[in-house]
Amino acid sequence: HFVNGKWYIYYAADDGNNDNHRMFVLENSSEQPTIGVWQDKGQLDLPGDRWAIDGTIFEVDGQLYYLWSGWEGSSNGRQDIYICKMDDPLTPVGDRILLTKPEYSWETNGVDPTVVEGPQVLVKDNKVFIVYSAGGCWTDGYSLGLLTADISSDLMDPTSWIKNSEPVFTQNIDGNAFGPGHNGFF
Repeated sequence: HFVNGKWYIYYAADDGNNDNHRMFVLENSSEQPTIGVWQDKGQLDLPGDRWAIDGTIFEVDGQLYYLWSGWEGSSNGRQDIYICKMDDPLTPVGDRILLTKPEYSWETNGVDPTVVEGPQVLVKDNKVFIVYSAGGCWTDGYSLGLLTADISSDLMDPTSWIKNSEPVFTQNIDGNAFGPGHNGFF
């Protein structure tokens, strides 16, 4: 991510114990991300200090936000998508807010744990779109879901977001496409 004149890579890591999975960040002040020095800025101090993966940052109207997939509690049972505000690319502020959890059958395939993960953001035509992965990545039904909010709404309010009841990208047996979940936009 290129934010405020610097490059950032958000990555998940742990100490060998999956329960300790957290988000970390690298920073590079070069205009070109393939040159310059990448500095490890350490663990991102996300609110709640819970298991976390697939973090991403985005900006709307001058406000930075951070999205990630994480556990509600301290044990693996379900992966949800959370949001928090950021003061800058290294500093989360306020509470984490649950935006969505696995609810529909296409989000809960794979059974244990149920999973929504990999949020990616697009902003277009006064709308904010979050495309996310859903279901077990180990299944043929791994799909992409969609949350949509008006750009002028309170993005920290879960009721501002509309969740599609059907996946926006899913397997196509006739086309030999299976498990087309995890995505990224460039």
